[in-house]
Amino acid sequence: MLDNKTVLKQQTRRLAQWVGAMGMCGWLVACTGPTARPGVEVKAQDIDFLPDSLEVQPFSANQRNYGAKLTALVKTGIANEKYLKVVEHGGQTILSGTLTIGRVNTNSHCKPYEIEDKDGKKVTKYTCYYRKQFTSQATYSLSKGGKVIAGNNFTDNYDSEWHGETAAEARTKAISDENILTNSLNTLARQIVSAVSPHQETWSFPLATGVAWQFWKRHPSLKLGIQYYKSRRYDQAEKYWNQAIKQAVEPQDKAAAHYNIGVLRVHEGKYANAFRLFKKADELDPGNYLYMRALTKAEEAGWNQKIITAMGARKSSTRPPVQRRHAGTQKYRLTVNATPRESKIRILGIKPKYRPGIALKPGKFTIEVTHPGYHKKIKPVIIKNADLLVDIELRRK
Repeated sequence: MLDNKTVLKQQTRRLAQWVGAMGMCGWLVACTGPTARPGVEVKAQDIDFLPDSLEVQPFSANQRNYGAKLTALVKTGIANEKYLKVVEHGGQTILSGTLTIGRVNTNSHCKPYEIEDKDGKKVTKYTCYYRKQFTSQATYSLSKGGKVIAGNNFTDNYDSEWHGETAAEARTKAISDENILTNSLNTLARQIVSAVSPHQETWSFPLATGVAWQFWKRHPSLKLGIQYYKSRRYDQAEKYWNQAIKQAVEPQDKAAAHYNIGVLRVHEGKYANAFRLFKKADELDPGNYLYMRALTKAEEAGWNQKIITAMGARKSSTRPPVQRRHAGTQKYRLTVNATPRESKIRILGIKPKYRPGIALKPGKFTIEVTHPGYHKKIKPVIIKNADLLVDIELRRK
């Protein structure tokens, strides 16, 4: 194994050869062509336990044919991702699971209030409410050679309320039970597909090389780590990158070593650890596009907020807790409870796309909710020093 002095001698000799070659190129005026930034793609196929083919067995269910519907949705979703081959029989791994469908519970009540008519007389009127609640749960397991290698369970809770001047009017605004069940199955299927077939963009992180333009100052352990990484000898790669963290003088080299070890953690499915290492790299070398891009990807994937299993499955909370502050940050969660439930929700004026429980700094925001057949609604909100839950109900056209 080469020590640091030997590596430095080799780099010095190669530098002299490179300078000579560049001088010859200048004399011949013949050295052209773009220079590519070195990078290594960490693809899903590099993960030891990611299968090449998958057999999806029928999900068992407690009601009617909903198990078959969920199975079909999962098969279609994984096939559309195009990272795993779905086969009918003889797959390298087997996906199986159960589905539990609850009852759609309804509740209605009316509240009286008084107003004055044009003659000044008090008139009693009513606002009637109609509420539907529903819960479904899916559990999946991924087996290889008779041994379970991954698994998780997902719960989808539905809770919406409609109102009108009469109980009948409120009831007519409600979504049908069949639509609620269909939407719930789609939600559970998306969660299972995301867990079993992670999107390739999530796994694509080019390695960092340290001080790019002053390559003669670059710590040799960084380059050795990259060489071992390319040879898929990840333990040795991490060893040399840890050396760079301890011995490197330039903060850019320390940042690159932290980031590269974070890429290894992505390999291992340790996403929260990867996020912390990416954040450390950004602190050591602020403004580096590579680290900012990695942090953005990690935050969009929820690595800083959720516990993720080895296959990327997230232990989801269907309704983010209110009045809970993020530990160690100044951001708070915003959740919009829109009716109809399938409404499109946007936060105007910011780049991040809305998702339930999105973390935002205190300030003023404008929420836009739209749905075909309903009037668009725009509502300003203020996040102060606590999580915020906003209820928005659209009116039919």
